[in-house]
Amino acid sequence: MDNLNKILVIFDQDHNSQTAMLRAIELARLTKASIHLIASTFANLSFVNGELDIDTSSILRDGIQDRLNKELSDFIDTLDAEEITISYESFWSPHPHIEIAALCESEHFDLLIKTANHHSRFEGIFHTPLDWHLLRECVCPVLLVTEEEWPKDSPIIVAVDANSDDEAHKKLNGELLKTTNYFGQLLKEKVYTVNACPPLPVLVDIEYTSVDPSRYLSNMQEVSRHNLLEIIEPYNLDESNIKIADGIPEDVIPAIADQLDARLIVLGTVSRSGLKGYIMGNTAEQLLHNLHCDVLALKPEGFSV
Repeated sequence: MDNLNKILVIFDQDHNSQTAMLRAIELARLTKASIHLIASTFANLSFVNGELDIDTSSILRDGIQDRLNKELSDFIDTLDAEEITISYESFWSPHPHIEIAALCESEHFDLLIKTANHHSRFEGIFHTPLDWHLLRECVCPVLLVTEEEWPKDSPIIVAVDANSDDEAHKKLNGELLKTTNYFGQLLKEKVYTVNACPPLPVLVDIEYTSVDPSRYLSNMQEVSRHNLLEIIEPYNLDESNIKIADGIPEDVIPAIADQLDARLIVLGTVSRSGLKGYIMGNTAEQLLHNLHCDVLALKPEGFSV
């Protein structure tokens, strides 16, 4: 991302703060982007079939949606955003992630913003939360925000994979750095580049190998630093702001974010669904359990719904 023209915001009917909209307004003031506010609703009206006239369910549905539209309109009227173009719509769907993903693709939104909801690590077994659906299915970057105000003078963290040689990861690293650089300049904040050095594979029995764990980690850190310096060179990022830590990303990134009191973490995410998605997980999804700041997730180049 190197420009921000159209922002899609999901209205959070479960929270009064509407932090997602406040984030959107702050970004729109800096970029002159337009904002489109959406909300979804659904109720099972099958109980009226056969008992009342055939138009009853349509009347009930229209009434529910009209009330939601009025709520959106009244909310927009309360905002201090006179110079910002704000539109809104609601839709009726039992599976809102499908409509949201389709809207992102058809209307070419540059960014989707939603208030993050914390879920149990085991919830994905029986039910995939909306946040996870959006991370997996939306073609545009997804910004999941906390309910806290954006702190001032707090850095932005970008998590890259400096230990992978495949072209897909290299392209994703480039997109992550370009996007983070853009937000760093936009918000006038420092950018830190973070890489997690994976530990020895669990199945490696140290006792019966010649591998020295401390030397292994030292070598991995040296290789990671060398790779990171090459990766960040085209983006004029400060090499003194490189952070390399031992461990898996789900643990390393939140720890560094807390240490730096970061306002935003930028990372890549891949699409996984079903049992594979639950067992393997997406780094972005797992991070949501541990983070206390906003998360901006980007898809690999060429991703489509």
